[in-house]
Amino acid sequence: LPLNGAVYWKILQAFNETTNRVAAENNVFVIDLGAQMPKSTEYLYDMLHFTVAGAQKVSEIVFEALAPHLAENYQEFKK
Repeated sequence: LPLNGAVYWKILQAFNETTNRVAAENNVFVIDLGAQMPKSTEYLYDMLHFTVAGAQKVSEIVFEALAPHLAENYQEFKK
């Protein structure tokens, strides 16, 4: 079975769905980059490696999700 973009995406989706399900069952915070990251060659060199623009986009997505979570759940570390 050749591993083209469509096949790779289906595999990644199955992995993400399992990760999200297990996290929900165990009350673990998850940032689902697979759902939030725009699908564009601008952000990826290949199926695995982010470009500089991709790394920037990942950092924006992570910050927007993580900052409120940390502020709400770990107030003792807030300065």
